[in-house]
Amino acid sequence: MAGRLRRRGDDGRLWEVRLMDTGVRLVQTSVEATMAAFLRASGADRERKEAALALWTDVDVQEPYICAPFFMQLTRFQDGGYAVGASCSLLLADPLSLAGFLKSWARKHAELQAQGKIVANPVIQYTRYLQSAGGAARRVKSVPVDTDIATGTTTTTVLFRAAGGGTSDHRALAAACVAMAIERLGAKALPRFTVMARDGSEGLNVKTCTADGDEKPCNGHEHAPRVSHWRDEAGLEDLTLEGNKPVHVSYCVSPCADEGLVVVMPAGGAELLISATVPNYIYM
Repeated sequence: MAGRLRRRGDDGRLWEVRLMDTGVRLVQTSVEATMAAFLRASGADRERKEAALALWTDVDVQEPYICAPFFMQLTRFQDGGYAVGASCSLLLADPLSLAGFLKSWARKHAELQAQGKIVANPVIQYTRYLQSAGGAARRVKSVPVDTDIATGTTTTTVLFRAAGGGTSDHRALAAACVAMAIERLGAKALPRFTVMARDGSEGLNVKTCTADGDEKPCNGHEHAPRVSHWRDEAGLEDLTLEGNKPVHVSYCVSPCADEGLVVVMPAGGAELLISATVPNYIYM
């Protein structure tokens, strides 16, 4: 995990990673409601409340070095249920990579627990917080879960799967996904959208496409995208933590400003996953 190292203990011989600093930030919260009551919410009300379970703070342009690109939020409900929220910059990881990290984290924890190798006094004592009824008693700040900090989603994301086509230029594929997304949602055409594609060791490519550009959608041939679903691709529904499986999983991709956003993710072999996110305000 990223963060800053600092010494702890009277003699300064021990080290710890300070996660409440640049790198990864760990947030521990509680909700004055049961999980059952929380899950009964639906539609826009559910979206607003879910947004409060995964804290995200945009990078400060003036002081970017103090901003964390990754947040982990542990939220405890009154009935003992809990939520694990993770959010990160797309420059750090795409949604599929983030889901893979969470599953790997859970598997490693289960492996260490089975072998009796769990550290006695870990720096991050998240399991104690989740299991202790008094762990959430002390609060630094209290806000309603549907307040302005959780205004709900202003975008809609449609997920696609397609063959890679053996090229690192995915603009045509991205244009096809955007066209299918706006048709599926009954929206107007986007004036522009950004394409983010991670191609193995080549790093992350970021390109901006406009409506009058020369990207020709690749519909109608063997590389045409087909609609998929996060529950089938990310597999977080099968994640197990402390012997428990999730009763609900949700995903959200949030682009900047009023642009569309396409994220191209390697999905194994020659296959790609593509998320196309469009602003809700362009609906007809």
